[in-house]
Amino acid sequence: MAFFPCFPVNEYWDTLTTSGSKCYAFGARTPGPLVAAFESHTGINMVFDVLVLAIPIPLYFEKDTPTKARRGLIVLLFMGCL
Repeated sequence: MAFFPCFPVNEYWDTLTTSGSKCYAFGARTPGPLVAAFESHTGINMVFDVLVLAIPIPLYFEKDTPTKARRGLIVLLFMGCL
C-alpha cells in the first residue's frame, strides 16, 4: 500500500484528472479509506506489541528461574510499559 497507493501509479501525482484510477489507503483522496488503513495498522501494531510484551511472562513463573533473572524480567517489562 505504501509503494503503489494508486493504480495506475502516475495517478497518485495527477490529482486534477479523474480517469477512473483506484487509489486506496494512504493514497486515497477521501478520508474514509485513509482512516480505515490508519486504524487497522494501529490495531495490528497494538496486538503485536502486547504479544511481544507477553512472551517473557511464562519464564518469570517457572520454578527454576533464578532471582536475578526474575528481577531482570521485571525491569524489562517495566521498560516495555514506558
